Amino acid sequence: MPKKKAATNPSILTSIQTILSDRPELADRIHSILQITDEPLSGGKIRSADEVELMLIEELRKLGNESLAGWSGGVDRKLGKDLRAGNPEAQMREKKT
Repeated sequence: MPKKKAATNPSILTSIQTILSDRPELADRIHSILQITDEPLSGGKIRSADEVELMLIEELRKLGNESLAGWSGGVDRKLGKDLRAGNPEAQMREKKT
C-alpha cells in the first residue's frame, strides 16, 4: 500500500507567508530553490545530480547571506532604538569604510 504524504500544517504555512511577505528577497530565493527541486516534475531539462547539488548549494549560500543581512539590520535598528530610549542625548554614527 503506498504511503500517504503528510499534509503541511496550515498554521506553519500562514506563519511562513507572514514572514516572507515582509522579506521579498528571501521569498524570491526560496522560490528559486523550490523551482530547482521541482524542475524534473515540471518537464524541464533533466540535469545531473551533481549539477543540481551545485545549484542548490549556491542558492542556499545566497539565502544565508540575505538572511544574515536582514537579521543584522534588525539588530542594528533595535540596538539604536534601545540606546536612544535609554539615553536621548546619544548620537548615532555609522562606521565609515
